[in-house]
Amino acid sequence: MEPPPEPQQEQPVPPPEVPAVLPTSTRTTTDSYAPSLFHGKTTEDALDFLSYVERYMAYKNMNEQEKLAFVPVLLRDIASDFYDSLIA
Repeated sequence: MEPPPEPQQEQPVPPPEVPAVLPTSTRTTTDSYAPSLFHGKTTEDALDFLSYVERYMAYKNMNEQEKLAFVPVLLRDIASDFYDSLIA
């Protein structure tokens, strides 16, 4: 009588490689409409920025709480500093 065959050991499957940065083509249509950041530079038009942000928030059907949380995320540099001084 022959001894039973030895069970084969399963080789671990390595996790799939995930790129550090996703390619631009993976952006969704919604992301492509997102407002750009506002830095508060003299070369930026604040009224144009606010007008676009308002249209975007309407497009996304944001409620008042979402709007209040969204706008500060778009502010950078002196614009962010100014905003922070208003709520301090």
